[in-house]
Amino acid sequence: MTVEVIIILMLMTSSAVIAEMLLCEFDQIKETCGHLLLTSADGDLDEMIYDTIEYVETRPPKYTIWRIFPIDITLVIGLLEISTSYVIIILQF
Repeated sequence: MTVEVIIILMLMTSSAVIAEMLLCEFDQIKETCGHLLLTSADGDLDEMIYDTIEYVETRPPKYTIWRIFPIDITLVIGLLEISTSYVIIILQF
């Protein structure tokens, strides 16, 4: 029984964790592009780097459910908060 619950919780939260990892990867891409921009001396390369930074900043990989609930680490934390509250309420009875 408890193994099934753990598996279900992992399935529910895996998309949020993967989305958060993807956001971290995008931050690393922006950081790398900024470093390349500082060290580059080629004008054509600078223009391509600017285009890349602009694209990454205007189209971040943010996913939502019905455009209301963001799928990120806050979803996992919210589920834990709700679960903890319900467990406390049930234990009081």
